[in-house]
Amino acid sequence: MQKTILYLLSACSAVLAQNPVLFDSYTDARCAGGIVVGTTVVQPGDCTSSTAAFASAQYRGSQFDNVQQPVSFYSDENCVNEITGVASELGDGYNCFTFNNGQAKSAKWLT
Repeated sequence: MQKTILYLLSACSAVLAQNPVLFDSYTDARCAGGIVVGTTVVQPGDCTSSTAAFASAQYRGSQFDNVQQPVSFYSDENCVNEITGVASELGDGYNCFTFNNGQAKSAKWLT
């Protein structure tokens, strides 16, 4: 019983422990095709904001390696007013997001 509990606790901590990833935002709607608005390292649940609106964003890290991750984008700087119509592209170590209904000012990786 003790071994089972220890195993479950270590498995849970491994799942919950996430490596930080790199977040880049761009003025162009093609990820890396325009001027970089901002670059920062983020953890899951961080609200990443910018004073300037961005037209696309890219999350880069092992968790984003050809895997769709839950990310939301917002029209305000506080991750409150969610944007709908976000398109995503998966790649080797990244997810690129573009916004069909306007530009974003903040983002949150929801995992």
